Amino acid sequence: MITDLRIHLYEQSALFDGVGEAIRPGGMALTEHALSLCNLGADARLLDVGCGPGAAMAYLSDHYEYRMFGCDLSAQLLQTAHLRGARSVVQAMGEQLPFADGQLDAILTECTLSVMQNADTAIKEFSRILRPSGYLILNDFYVRNPAGMVEMRCLPVDSCLGGALPQADIIPRIERHGFRVMIWEDHTDALRIFTAQLIWEHGSLQQFWCRASSHADPIQVQKAISQAKPGYFLLIAQKGGHNG
Repeated sequence: MITDLRIHLYEQSALFDGVGEAIRPGGMALTEHALSLCNLGADARLLDVGCGPGAAMAYLSDHYEYRMFGCDLSAQLLQTAHLRGARSVVQAMGEQLPFADGQLDAILTECTLSVMQNADTAIKEFSRILRPSGYLILNDFYVRNPAGMVEMRCLPVDSCLGGALPQADIIPRIERHGFRVMIWEDHTDALRIFTAQLIWEHGSLQQFWCRASSHADPIQVQKAISQAKPGYFLLIAQKGGHNG
């Protein structure tokens, strides 16, 4: 059985009741926008890495003819995905994916890469299982003030924020594993809306962090996050080719 403490925050679904089914900035609108920028056929094979309770899989299955697959570390979240009708889901780490080489047309990794123990190994896996010219669709947190990154990483809270990196580190990391980065878009406005939804639901961000972790000092958490100035981005890369 796969276990990992990092998944616990996202299993507390009640914390995110006010943000919609997709527990990430931008929600399904950002996913649809990303897909509109890719040249995918109607029957394309898509893997949602970190599919959680299957919100994106259910939505895309209802609105497109894609062949959807999903994986997640959390057995609890995968059970919810299964109840939604998702059948092609498996409990697996992003760093070790149970798919054959060159099998998929696109990979979605939404607010997921930053919680993986070894992002480089995961990206290498993404490249392995994508067909030539297949798409990596990645949206996640990033750090706009690298000077504040160390303190944020030391927080006793397991979330995407802890693994956020600066843009200057993210793009080369993707490129060195055989991808050509086509698009980088800043979607920090979506993060601001997501934050406002959490405040509306909980009364304040301090209350959110109090409920998220009994071990965290909410004032310390807020200070560290403010110093790092997190943003949110969309990156689309294509397997193969050369940059520049």
